[in-house]
Amino acid sequence: MAATVSIVFEAHSTTLDIEAGLAAGHYDVALSARGEEQARDHGESYEQTTQRMGEFLHDLTSNYSGKRVMIIDHRATQYGLEHHINSVPLAKILTNSWQWRPGWDYQLDKIV
Repeated sequence: MAATVSIVFEAHSTTLDIEAGLAAGHYDVALSARGEEQARDHGESYEQTTQRMGEFLHDLTSNYSGKRVMIIDHRATQYGLEHHINSVPLAKILTNSWQWRPGWDYQLDKIV
């Protein structure tokens, strides 16, 4: 069996605070108009991002077995991690409440 890939996830998006040059810190802040436009005009569905994350995780297991990696991306990416690593159904993930914390740790040893 291949070694586990250790993943640290940090959420990022274009927010009002970022556009104002402020660090939001541990607060989940609202998207700016630009962030909403980016999500609407260039975004994918949660199903699409979850599928794409599964493909990415296959690459990680092939190329980074036994390593530690950091992923910085939007919350939808984390939904894919939760689904594929922790077997949480996407419908449940979308209704969960999320709170900021300094990194989310995942251990990838198999993809669900």
